Amino acid sequence: MKSQVLIARLLPALVPALLLGFTLTTTVALPARAAAPTKVATPAETAAQVRSQWAEAKKAYEAAVKPYAGKPEYAATLKQFGETLDATGLALEQYLTLKLAAPPTPATKITPVVDQIAKNLTTLRALQGKAGSGLVTVLGAALGQHNQITQNALKNMR
Repeated sequence: MKSQVLIARLLPALVPALLLGFTLTTTVALPARAAAPTKVATPAETAAQVRSQWAEAKKAYEAAVKPYAGKPEYAATLKQFGETLDATGLALEQYLTLKLAAPPTPATKITPVVDQIAKNLTTLRALQGKAGSGLVTVLGAALGQHNQITQNALKNMR
């Protein structure tokens, strides 16, 4: 009985020591893995990748909306969505051009372009909300892809 009480009192103090010993043992026993060198893309490579991804996403969008294109109830939404998507692509291209410029473009010229991209993406989100039935899913998928490409471009071109 006394040994059980003694163990119950000592166990909370022993657990951290046991865990530390286990951690040290496994750290010493296991060989350290060498970190693989990470290749960082140049701004030009990043811009080329963004352009390629945007073109692929645009093709996928156009293929996905084909079944809805002939339906009059979707015509206005599809027209607006397509125009806004094109405007977003142009603004993104303008952003990439400004970021690749030498000497570096001042922030006062880049900020309005980024603001326009954000405004266009917000408009696309609103247009998706207007869509009916299956079209809302198609537009949501297209918006998600284009939004991801845009966010990656903005992040990687800093």
